[in-house]
Amino acid sequence: MSEAKPQSKSAHILNLSKDSIVYGIGIVTANFSALILTKMLTTTLTIADFGTLDIIQSFIAIASAFLGFYMESALIRYYYDYDARGRSTLIFTHLSSVIIIGLAAVVAGVLVKEYLSQMLLRKDITTIIQWYYFLAIPTLLVYQHIVSVLRIMRKAKILIAYTIFVSVIQVLFVTFLVFWHHFGVNGVFVSIVLSQTIGAVFFFSYFWRHYEARYCIVAIKKLLKYGVPLLPDMLLGFVISYCSRYFLMTYHEGKSIGMFSVAQKIASFVAIGIGAFRSSWIAYVFSIEGKGEGNNEFYKYVFSTYLKTMWIIVALLIVYCSDAIMIVSKREYLPSTFSVGICAVAVALQGSIYIVNIGIHISKKTKYYIIISLCGATSMILAGSLLIPRWGLEGAALAHVITQLLMVIIAYTVSGQLYRINFNIYHLVVFTITILMLSLFNYGNYLNTNLLVKTAMTMAIGTTGYVILKKEFNFVVHNILRQRRTP
Repeated sequence: MSEAKPQSKSAHILNLSKDSIVYGIGIVTANFSALILTKMLTTTLTIADFGTLDIIQSFIAIASAFLGFYMESALIRYYYDYDARGRSTLIFTHLSSVIIIGLAAVVAGVLVKEYLSQMLLRKDITTIIQWYYFLAIPTLLVYQHIVSVLRIMRKAKILIAYTIFVSVIQVLFVTFLVFWHHFGVNGVFVSIVLSQTIGAVFFFSYFWRHYEARYCIVAIKKLLKYGVPLLPDMLLGFVISYCSRYFLMTYHEGKSIGMFSVAQKIASFVAIGIGAFRSSWIAYVFSIEGKGEGNNEFYKYVFSTYLKTMWIIVALLIVYCSDAIMIVSKREYLPSTFSVGICAVAVALQGSIYIVNIGIHISKKTKYYIIISLCGATSMILAGSLLIPRWGLEGAALAHVITQLLMVIIAYTVSGQLYRINFNIYHLVVFTITILMLSLFNYGNYLNTNLLVKTAMTMAIGTTGYVILKKEFNFVVHNILRQRRTP
């Protein structure tokens, strides 16, 4: 029997597009629920309390990622090396280990909660970190890794159902505890713990019914051997994430963190598209590389199309950022309008890193992640210390853009040496310069207050988007519809 021919660039584009669309349904739902929660919390909490919540949630998110020991990346790396039984064992070992590590973190967190309160929060903040806040670490850790497992297993329908289920339950709990009964920050963390625990129970009941649940010491050693050397990269990621908040706390009033948090959450509109893409990108690359079907032209095409798409999304967000603030928060947060567009640029640049560093993934030279993150952390400290004391929210947003742009360039350089892909870096330069110029044009909320200018800019961005993405859009839609019609 003759071997199957490698798929063409067009086939890869179509498959990746279909995966991104399917996963995007669940991600859009999760992000929509996050926006509903933001609206409820900004309405119920003061700006200072919302900033405090953001600091604690950021710490828990970083702690959860750190305690995952990069086993998520290791799972993606080794999953396609096993047969069906080996994959079940690998997944169960992975998730069981995550639960054990998370519960140990709860005990450690309770013992040092007084120190963490002093380290993370300003002296004038009255919120006290409660012991049950730390329960959010294992529940968030398990939630993130279940999502990763379902993504790797290509269980799109179950992934969508799971994310929607957990998101809806969390919204209901927050509505009951925070919006109706005014439990404040405490109610938020109780809602997170309960919703994600219920979601985990339902997932494991599904897994035990359909797959073999067997723990393997060899498998966990293999996962940890891959992931543990990357922990410095995670610590540096914490520096990048927390640095702007530290400088805002140090040089500006407490509510500035709440303002910056809302700007970042609105900028996460951009992350809806990025999240759908990320959910399928790395797993898809490893699956085609494992078959020997890697395609440089396909990788370059993805990078170019990603930047074009992000340009349209970020440009529209800049034009309508004040409207977005009023939708997801309230008028008191309008001073963060200018920061929204700049934060969106940083989010888009961060997403492009996942494309340009594909050479590091393929060559398995993961030590370079640490070099990239070290440069990023250094850039964030220097840029933050210079810009934030002077320009506040805008300085914090610009510091993130500078950091992410530097990390993209370094990742592009390193990855290109390991796996030769000639990404068109010109598109990256054009994207960054034009979007920042549009953000500066919007300084003083000019675009958002002048209806005529807003309408003209919307038409210009829409026309530009149609011109630069017409070929790609028509190709994907035509082929998906053609496949659906084919018996």
